[in-house]
Amino acid sequence: MNFKHLLDTKGLSFWLLASGIGLNLIYQLVLLVVVNLGIVASSQASGADLLQVFVLLACLVGPFVIGWVITAMAGDGRGPTYGVYGSFGGAVPLVFAFLSTRSILILLMVVVTLAGGLNGGTFGEYLRHRKE
Repeated sequence: MNFKHLLDTKGLSFWLLASGIGLNLIYQLVLLVVVNLGIVASSQASGADLLQVFVLLACLVGPFVIGWVITAMAGDGRGPTYGVYGSFGGAVPLVFAFLSTRSILILLMVVVTLAGGLNGGTFGEYLRHRKE
């Protein structure tokens, strides 16, 4: 994989790119609200462990699906680029949350969010080439 080509924005549909960033931003903000409500509601230690697993899975699956859908809509062979840039929209609120709390879980959420976007874009390209 050529990382220089991965981060090149030449030839991208900026409407689809903005849609991916916006969808990931909204998704992560809603997820942070749900997590905060879950933290307030859970007083047991086992509930907190399950909440962390849920958060990491949600941070992977959401950007994966958004990257996959945006890649399918674009159909221009640049799926991983749409996935990575789209997942940056979801990573921004997490970085601000990390700066306020200094929690290692939030850093893991950032990495998993970026990986989910990249994998969603790659999977979308795989399915597009498989159909041809």
